[in-house]
Amino acid sequence: MLNPGLKNRVAPNRLNIKIARMLCERGFFVLRFDPHGIGDSEGVLPDDLALNLWGHIQKGSFVEDTLTANNYLIKKCSIQNLILIGSCGGAITALLSSAKDKNVKKLILIDLPVIISSDKRRFKDRIISSKEAENQATLAYLNKLIAHPSSWLRFCTGKSDYSAIWTLMNRKLPFKKKTDKAPAYDEINFNHEIPVALDNLLSRKVRIDFLLADNDNNTQIFMDKFQKPYLTKGRCERFCKVHVIQFANHIYTLEESQANLMDYVLNSLINMK
Repeated sequence: MLNPGLKNRVAPNRLNIKIARMLCERGFFVLRFDPHGIGDSEGVLPDDLALNLWGHIQKGSFVEDTLTANNYLIKKCSIQNLILIGSCGGAITALLSSAKDKNVKKLILIDLPVIISSDKRRFKDRIISSKEAENQATLAYLNKLIAHPSSWLRFCTGKSDYSAIWTLMNRKLPFKKKTDKAPAYDEINFNHEIPVALDNLLSRKVRIDFLLADNDNNTQIFMDKFQKPYLTKGRCERFCKVHVIQFANHIYTLEESQANLMDYVLNSLINMK
């Protein structure tokens, strides 16, 4: 089991511990570990913004740690086949690692990020990334104008982000034609390592479950940018499954969402062919 991004092997709401104990009770060998610079592990991460560190992880900075852990588990437990489970940053690490490890026979990827994080993302790109982001930005901007008169001064003195304001108004006014297509940021920063790794895994007939939280903003991005273009044809239909976990946010806060996730994981592994 892989740690989620910059979080340690426990995971938010102790989710990795709960899943690991459930699987151990069913006879699975489970290894949770911290990659370098995380939790109890030695090593350091680059001195950078968290947003950019996420980007490094999404490009594979923890892949070598994972391959080392895979080899350790195989030797320690005298096993041949591996199943990798990871959420968010752990999901992308699991995917990229598995493309380099033929011992991996199945993946369970929870809330896989398909867009590489970066502090270079413009506000304009963020507000048109989803309908929810658009509505939140509109409400926040109107509240700011009402609560902070100094905002009008910024607007009148050329200090506001006019491009973002125009984009937002252009999308909200009913008589304006919405000309914005997919956000430029999402197009440029789509993680193209994902389909490459996917093709490798499908050639080996590795089965992959993509689990998505229904109340996670990234779920719609996953569906638009990855599921529709890549998972609806050919071998993907045979070896890949996409399942939405009900009542779930990104960190599975509600016990009901945790139970739904754990039930799916357990049934998926028990029913492996």
